[in-house]
Amino acid sequence: MNTNASNSGYQLQGNSTLIRIIFSGLILATFISSCTDSFDDHQSNYPLAEEQGLNGKALEWLVDDIDAGTYGRIKSLVIMRNNQLVLEEYFNGSHQSHQRAMYSVTKSVLSALFGIALAQGHIESLDEPMLNYFQEYTDIQHMNAWKEQITIRHLLGMSAGFQWNELDLPYSDNKNVFNLWNQAEDEIQFVLDRPVVVQPGTQTNYNTGLSQLLSIILTKSTGHSASDFAAENLFNHLGIMEWSWSAMNESVSDGGFGLRLTAVDMAKFGQLFLDQGSLDSLQVIPEEWVTISTDSLSAMNIWTNYGYHWWRYSNRMVDAGLLSRADIYYGAGYGGQILWIDPYYDLVMAVTSNNGDDYSQTEAILWDYLSTIVVDK
Repeated sequence: MNTNASNSGYQLQGNSTLIRIIFSGLILATFISSCTDSFDDHQSNYPLAEEQGLNGKALEWLVDDIDAGTYGRIKSLVIMRNNQLVLEEYFNGSHQSHQRAMYSVTKSVLSALFGIALAQGHIESLDEPMLNYFQEYTDIQHMNAWKEQITIRHLLGMSAGFQWNELDLPYSDNKNVFNLWNQAEDEIQFVLDRPVVVQPGTQTNYNTGLSQLLSIILTKSTGHSASDFAAENLFNHLGIMEWSWSAMNESVSDGGFGLRLTAVDMAKFGQLFLDQGSLDSLQVIPEEWVTISTDSLSAMNIWTNYGYHWWRYSNRMVDAGLLSRADIYYGAGYGGQILWIDPYYDLVMAVTSNNGDDYSQTEAILWDYLSTIVVDK
């Protein structure tokens, strides 16, 4: 049994919440537009942000709204623009050195490690069969041709085809397969035993168990846990010296959750992706991996698409008037941990919060303020 596991999924809320967010966002945008003339005369609390083309007054309003509880229990907000840290604020008792649980943002970090491992030759191909790495499991239930076809690529894209209802039910529901899996004596056997009900590669279905399989594959390929491999090949380059990462056992890090970072370090990771994996002329993550892993490879639902353990908003968001473009990608975790990356505006926004299953509270920050905080593209 994994005693470190926590709820880790992510989903957009229902239509009623969406309508509320659209309405509130339109009101806010109208209000900000009406006050534009006063911005030039205002002495901002965020001069560095203004130097980088952001609206200091709008940022003040955002911080005030967070303080007032408009977006639930936000713990931290960090914004980077043009590779500069321009805003760093903490709320509800949080502070700069506080390492926040990333929950499923861990998945996006794990994905980056796979890109590095692939480039270093530790993994021959993403099209290797998954079962090649689990030959010690000799009594797998519901074995069929589809299960034998599952590859590393299918695990990364959440398209393995297993019967798994993680986003269909609240995490508080004992019938959610996440809870059944977390209570299993052997959680890997539990995943491998699940029936494969859809041909691999044809349908996306969110499954944290797949991330746990990936962590094992990474360890078997590189000889290091995800935490140790990240230390040498990712975190050290970013200047991330303090973190923690829970583990399945002595040698294998949890793959679907378990990483704890400060909000600034979370943003640093996002900036690396915004810079196409390059840092000070060093290609930390292959540029090709950054592109493909964050692309809209398949639809998770009508509002969101999925890449290799990264989310991306769909064109439906543009149609609904929430976004002007569908190029924002992000890592997201339970409670409202969201790392947004906006290539068009050269913007990274890291938010940590304690909002439980109501992700719409945290997401509303993006709808309400993205179009207003940027003055100069």
